[in-house]
Amino acid sequence: TITIKTCGDIKSYAFKGCTQTTALSIEKSREIGDHAFNGLFNLKTVTIGDCGDIKDRAFGGCSSLQSIAINACGSFDQYVFQNCSKMTEITIGTCGDFVQNVFAGCSSLQSIRITKECGTIGKSAFSSLSKLSTLEIAKCGDILNSAFNGCSSLTKLTLNCGNIGGNVFNRCT
Repeated sequence: TITIKTCGDIKSYAFKGCTQTTALSIEKSREIGDHAFNGLFNLKTVTIGDCGDIKDRAFGGCSSLQSIAINACGSFDQYVFQNCSKMTEITIGTCGDFVQNVFAGCSSLQSIRITKECGTIGKSAFSSLSKLSTLEIAKCGDILNSAFNGCSSLTKLTLNCGNIGGNVFNRCT
């Protein structure tokens, strides 16, 4: 278990090789750098209190990661959770923007809940999540093209947003 009470930036590759870590708790951090926790293949849960931006592939390759709870954070760069193939749920209070392909390869993701507010949801940010059944977003900015394209199991959608772009829910049931 890794517990971080308060720190400034968590820099790139900061926890590279910490492969036996199963749980991560960050109470406060200014930023999580690119690849900071990438490849922690035994990591199962992540809890973040308050954090700045979460950079490119910060949790990429955490193939055992099952759930994430974030109270507040900045924006999510591309591929932050790439290939977290066992992740089933993510709950976020408040966050900034989601850029493209944030959840690429998260083939088991079933539930996304943003309980307060987020910024813009970028192109293909949540696309091709074939097991996603529940999407609840209390409030967000615009949703760009193809953001949820291919989420073919979507059965519950609760949304309060700005503009909805083209093909946002294409191939959703």
